[in-house]
Amino acid sequence: MNFLPHFLRCLSMLLLLVVCSSTAAPLLRPLTPDQGLSQGSVRDLLLDKDGFLWLATDGGINRYDSTRLNHINAEGYQLRELPFSKLLQDSSGRLWAASAHAGIYLFNPANAVFELFMPMPVPANNEQAGAHSIISLLEYDKDTLLFLMDDALYRLPLSTAAPERLFSLSEQGVENGWLRTAIVVDGNVFIGGFNGLYFLEYASKKPTLLPHLTPAMTAAENTNHDDQKHVKYLELQHERVWIGTVEGLYSIATADIQQYIQQQSRYTPQQHVPRHNIWQMLWQGEQALLATEQGLYQFNPADNSITRLLQLTRSDLGLFDDNILDIVADNYGGYWLGSRDDGAYYWHPRSAAFSNISRHSDNSNSLSNEKVYTLKAAGNNTLWIGTSNGLNKLDLASGDITRYLINNDTKAIWHSGTILAIFPLSDNQLWLQTAAGLRLFDIKENRLSLPPSNNDTDAHLLASATGFAYRFNNQFYFVADNAFYRYQPDTAEVEPLPELDRVFANLIFGGFIGETAKPGQLLLSAADQLWLYDTAQRQVHLLYQYPQYQPELNRQADAMVTDDNGTLWVGFAGHGLMGFDQQTLQLKHTLTTADNAYALQRDNEGYIWFSSHKGLFRLDPQSLQAEHFTKADGLPTHEYNGAASARLPGGKLAFGSMRGVTVVNTAALATENLKPSAVITGISTQTGNQLQLHGNLNERHIDLSYQDLGIELNFSSMNFRDAHKMQYRFWLEGAQELRYPVQHSSKVVFPQLSRGDYIFYVVALSPTNGQESEPARIFLHVSASPWLSGWALLAYLLLLLTAGGSLLTIRRNQHRLINQAHRKVRLSEQRLKQALASVDSGAWEWQADTNLFYASRVQQMLGYPENMNPMTLSQHEALIHPDDKANYTAQWQRFIQQPEQSFDCTYRMQHRDGHWLWFRDIGKVTEQDEDSAVRRVLGTFSNITETRASQEKARLFGEAFQQTRDWVVILDQQQRVIAANQSFATAFGSLEQYIDQPRTHHLGISLVRRRFYTKLLRSMQSGQHWQGEEQVITPDGRERPTLINISAIGEQQQTFFVLVFTDITAQKMAEDELRYLANYDALTGLPNRALLMDRIYHGIDQARRDRRSLALCFIDLDKFKQINDSLGHDIGDLLLKEVAKRLTSTLRDSDTVARLGGDEFVILLEGYKNDDNISHVARKMLTVVSEPMQLGTHTVGVSPSIGIAVYPEDAINATELLKHADVAMYHAKEAGRNNFQFFTAEMNEKAHMRLARETRLRNALHNNEFVNFYQPIINSQTNRIVGAEVLLRWQSNQGLISPAEFIPLSEELRLIINMTQQLLERALADLKKWHDSGYQLYLSVNLSTQHLEQPSLAEHTRNLLLKYDLPASCLRFEVTESALMRDHRSAIDTMLALSELGIQLALDDFGTGYSSLKYLKELPIDGIKIDRSFVQDIGIDSSDETIIEAMLSMANSLGMYCVAEGVETEQQLAFFSRRQCYLIQGYLFARPMPEQDMFAFLQQEHANL
Repeated sequence: MNFLPHFLRCLSMLLLLVVCSSTAAPLLRPLTPDQGLSQGSVRDLLLDKDGFLWLATDGGINRYDSTRLNHINAEGYQLRELPFSKLLQDSSGRLWAASAHAGIYLFNPANAVFELFMPMPVPANNEQAGAHSIISLLEYDKDTLLFLMDDALYRLPLSTAAPERLFSLSEQGVENGWLRTAIVVDGNVFIGGFNGLYFLEYASKKPTLLPHLTPAMTAAENTNHDDQKHVKYLELQHERVWIGTVEGLYSIATADIQQYIQQQSRYTPQQHVPRHNIWQMLWQGEQALLATEQGLYQFNPADNSITRLLQLTRSDLGLFDDNILDIVADNYGGYWLGSRDDGAYYWHPRSAAFSNISRHSDNSNSLSNEKVYTLKAAGNNTLWIGTSNGLNKLDLASGDITRYLINNDTKAIWHSGTILAIFPLSDNQLWLQTAAGLRLFDIKENRLSLPPSNNDTDAHLLASATGFAYRFNNQFYFVADNAFYRYQPDTAEVEPLPELDRVFANLIFGGFIGETAKPGQLLLSAADQLWLYDTAQRQVHLLYQYPQYQPELNRQADAMVTDDNGTLWVGFAGHGLMGFDQQTLQLKHTLTTADNAYALQRDNEGYIWFSSHKGLFRLDPQSLQAEHFTKADGLPTHEYNGAASARLPGGKLAFGSMRGVTVVNTAALATENLKPSAVITGISTQTGNQLQLHGNLNERHIDLSYQDLGIELNFSSMNFRDAHKMQYRFWLEGAQELRYPVQHSSKVVFPQLSRGDYIFYVVALSPTNGQESEPARIFLHVSASPWLSGWALLAYLLLLLTAGGSLLTIRRNQHRLINQAHRKVRLSEQRLKQALASVDSGAWEWQADTNLFYASRVQQMLGYPENMNPMTLSQHEALIHPDDKANYTAQWQRFIQQPEQSFDCTYRMQHRDGHWLWFRDIGKVTEQDEDSAVRRVLGTFSNITETRASQEKARLFGEAFQQTRDWVVILDQQQRVIAANQSFATAFGSLEQYIDQPRTHHLGISLVRRRFYTKLLRSMQSGQHWQGEEQVITPDGRERPTLINISAIGEQQQTFFVLVFTDITAQKMAEDELRYLANYDALTGLPNRALLMDRIYHGIDQARRDRRSLALCFIDLDKFKQINDSLGHDIGDLLLKEVAKRLTSTLRDSDTVARLGGDEFVILLEGYKNDDNISHVARKMLTVVSEPMQLGTHTVGVSPSIGIAVYPEDAINATELLKHADVAMYHAKEAGRNNFQFFTAEMNEKAHMRLARETRLRNALHNNEFVNFYQPIINSQTNRIVGAEVLLRWQSNQGLISPAEFIPLSEELRLIINMTQQLLERALADLKKWHDSGYQLYLSVNLSTQHLEQPSLAEHTRNLLLKYDLPASCLRFEVTESALMRDHRSAIDTMLALSELGIQLALDDFGTGYSSLKYLKELPIDGIKIDRSFVQDIGIDSSDETIIEAMLSMANSLGMYCVAEGVETEQQLAFFSRRQCYLIQGYLFARPMPEQDMFAFLQQEHANL
């Protein structure tokens, strides 16, 4: 037996007094005629073994499955007009219903109908059965029922269905009485009637009247003795018979009753409740619920106390009667209550767990405003409530509310009375964050004051601190004027927090969320991000960023709480709930049960509560199941505010909303571990057999036909409490496989199922504990249509063959007779039809006596069915176009009035498809009566649609001919102008003289070309076309390119020519421009690569024929990029144009100057005899290009590097010649720039070698062949490792390659940036490993010139540090002097950004350059590295020692650290130790080593400590 439902009911009883002590309106879920109940007068309630709720009403029987209400019918008729008094489910599961006046019905679950089991019995006095009433029905044993009718008790054997009377009041001498109730106890029957309680010994049928009243009871003041005697409820419980009467509850011990019956021993009954009308009792453990005329009570028999739980009239449903006639309990601790005339209502004690404190205009003991922004519990009995207008103090013990800081200005919205956060300071003082800033509130004086400050600036900041105030360690963190500050109230000190400013300057800050498990560490929110702030170290780093990062959506974290499992839960707006490991802060869970998760709290049971804009949620951290609470569960609203929650003394929780404060008694919301159930409750079809079955259909086999469409399946969890939030998962298996996602819908509709067998499954999911029910299933069989079976198809074939043969024989005979009989008629008809069809016409007739209009066009031309011919005149007019109808009607009326005239009208009629046809009707009167009235009209109609369409087309063509922008002219066969459009006349002048007297026109074409066209036109035949381009000269002298289209039209005897001239001037101009752009450089106007290559090919061909040389000079401007970057691209473009101009003016017209792109130019020199001539030209180009240029306000100078290749000595084709000139140019750059070099074979070989090295280097980078080596930096004082320099090595298949061989080439190819980024990624990963192992050291990384030119270097480094959770202090960058000289401004900006990040910078190879002292002054340098070139001469050259001493002294004065590199001897170490330089790097301690050796080195050092 499942004891859990009984346990839940007992538990709910224990909580009833707690949760129902509030005077709040009870939450009732109605089941009334508004929800489909057949009638509102509920006489009995029954919850059957399957979980269905049955309701007996004065208008039939209803069944409810928590989602759907069904009216139950009888076989062949409805029961809605019959009143039912009692429902019974016997021990065999059969369901019985007693109709007051129709008899007893038995429910047939197979077809879901009631069948009449026993008609209304006819009493012995033969009175009409309808005059009597069955009052109650009960089971005696599995074969016998008992029922009460009027004043008698009857026995109903199920085998015979013949009732037998056992007892009646009339037999006891009581007339005009009636019985109300009965129970069976130990085989005997207790009977309650209007006059008292009877005991009936079943075997002997001997009755005994049992007194249940004492004289004292009846003599009590204000009692009604008749009502006290009137027994309407009986129950055996706790060895007592409980007697409910119209006035009072009484009981008698069963032992006393036995003694009284056997020995006539007197006994004393007990009176428990003296006044109330007891309709029903429901025992819950040791206590009971009483359904009375004044509502529902809880009864405690230990002290006979009763407590009212609810009244129907106190609900929000507008009820006026508190009578509760029946009560049944469900399996989830809820109750169904039957009212007298207002239907049934479901009530659950859980709904009283939610209470609301809000604003009431008519009650001073209410909130100052309903919009609650913050809550704070203080002491044992106080809750502070901050609202949109005012601060409220709630005494939790008494419920009294005291209001403060109310602004009476109704126009004010955001003011000092708008309370955003509350921080209790003492019993008499509060810190408040208001809309006007941070304030100190004196409770006794009801006065706000500004926080103490040391100066006006701090006072302004505190006064304007309107956002994100947070108290931690008695200090306030706040935001003011877009900056972060920390305020110490004890000292009035305000301290800026620049580390937060830097991080959140470009982010949308969301607030301080709370303190993590690490002391002093706060969790901060930004849009789509969480940050950690170490308040002691004052360091900030990113903890979490949402994968689909969209900060513009401003999805912020709101609150945090930690559960018993070590999970830190953070609520987000827009993301829901996220769980992080409390220690590692790694993300563990992401729950999107609700989009918004606000105001997190943890209750005494360990559940996590949070609010949202959809109500409240409770999360079980163990199962991650979240239960959703809404208005249907008792909440007053769905919209709650972020950060507004508090934990109250005693374990209750409070949440602030837009409608006040919701207080949650979490103890009253215990979650049961009850597994849900799933029941398939109905199946129906919309067509076919229109099947309608409902009830428990689990495991049923249902046969459906091919005609059954719209198959709907209903199902339910039988959970009345959670029906509104229950979810289901269902699927279909069989001939079709269908699976559906989890959803709230409790039905599914299949439009049609193909023939075959199916199984439908459904599973219910509990919204409270997440458990799934066992799958419920139903078996479906869909049969095929009978006319598609094999036998049916064979029968069709045989029948078709037989019928075909018979029809063929009959057809032949009929055909012969018809041919003979109608041959003449056919011939005549055919002739008439041909005559009419030839003109697309027909005949029509109108007869006045019938007003019918006959015309074959209705079906033949208009497409209407034949039965529309004939039609009335009004029907005929209805088909006429609205624009033509008035004219038709007028002409018809005039024709009828003047019959001597003919009828002639043209109009449109509508085709069946909607389009319009034109007709012309002509008619004559053929018959008149003696009064000359028209009796008959005959006429013909003609379909003139094509004629009208041709006319319209001709009009449109003429308009198009005149309006087209092309010049159109029409010539006759003699090529004379006979027509021209307006565009032709506008271009060539008036043509009237040509048209009036046709003659030829020159058409703007030259004489020579006119001869061509004359010959062409003479050769063209009708239907031929010709197209070509021509230059036409208009009378204004303009020469216009045109496209001429000539078409020959007409018949063989007469041909015309249509000439269409299209002006293509714009097209030609566009083609010329595209041709220019394809061959010339847009900036300089010089030939581009395409035109250059064409000229080189042409030049080589010419030189080959002339046996002469040809030279190609490849020019690249030196240091052009620096000018472009420093002065801008506009100056760079001016410089390129000036160089192009100078080169063009220097060379011959026959030479070609071309620009390939960027700063590369190519010169093609043709017809030179020897190299001396070429050298002379090259020197001229060097001179003219090197001269200073005045570009705007800037005077700049560049020098060229020229590479020369000669044909045919260096190459014999254009591509090779250009490539060799390029190779020679690179050698000119390597030779010092500003010179020229002729190509040699050695250059080509070097170029190939260089290309091979470049390829190897790129492949090495792609294949991750570069590895990190580390050289320790030792503190010689402690002899411990404090740092290491990261060095890059190339681990090729030929062994390690020295950096000197690949670093310069990688810088030239700009691969050094990617190489260093990979080095830094590997280095920080290694450093993280060393730090985690307890080895705290820093890393030094070398930067090149190209790194300092990257503005994103600082951001990239910051992201890597965040990735590996490393502080910036563990990383140092070393910069050489040469790197600073190239782009000084960019280097400074990059180094400042790195310094602000917290990374230390050192000047490497210090003393080897020219400007080291200058850099120490201008740049954020933290240290210097003394170059090994000085160190190696210690003890050898005293000058070097003096220089080193000066360096050390200067660094010490500037507060910089020094690292001596290249230390290899003890003498060198001693030199630096004496001068207090203790950071040493060199072979004396260790050589560079890979990571595994470095880790071993660290371990060895640690072991030696």
